[in-house]
Amino acid sequence: MIHIIKYGFVATAFLSAVGMTPPVMATSKSLTAAAPDLVPVPQRMKNGTLSARNVGSADAGAFVITVQCQKQGGGSCAEAPGMARYEDPKYPNRAVVKVNGLQKGKVFNHKLSFWDALVWAPGNYNLLVEVDPGKTVAETNEGNNIQGTVFSP
Repeated sequence: MIHIIKYGFVATAFLSAVGMTPPVMATSKSLTAAAPDLVPVPQRMKNGTLSARNVGSADAGAFVITVQCQKQGGGSCAEAPGMARYEDPKYPNRAVVKVNGLQKGKVFNHKLSFWDALVWAPGNYNLLVEVDPGKTVAETNEGNNIQGTVFSP
């Protein structure tokens, strides 16, 4: 937030010191820059859908969404054909989806094509969803880009 003060204490004191009458009222104006704010919607990962919402006051440019899986207590997550399509060396051990942009107030959803073919071992799995891990979008809040959910197939 930027504050612009036309006549503050220093200006008033200066005007009085040089014999001029300061204005009766000082004005203050605040300006806030519009910016996007991307947040994940991790609950949708239970159905294999990577999802992000732009809760900011401006449209967002291109970014990626990633999901990382960890089995609670150790072990590996399920695998299926088609997962390689979602790999990106910048984000190892994660499925990655590219988003061309997201308008303010809108939600992006992408169903992972391999999800329904996964064969899960019994147990609980932590699914960690991150939007814009490369910090390519200047957001009002970079601290809310990672959220998780527990999946029990």
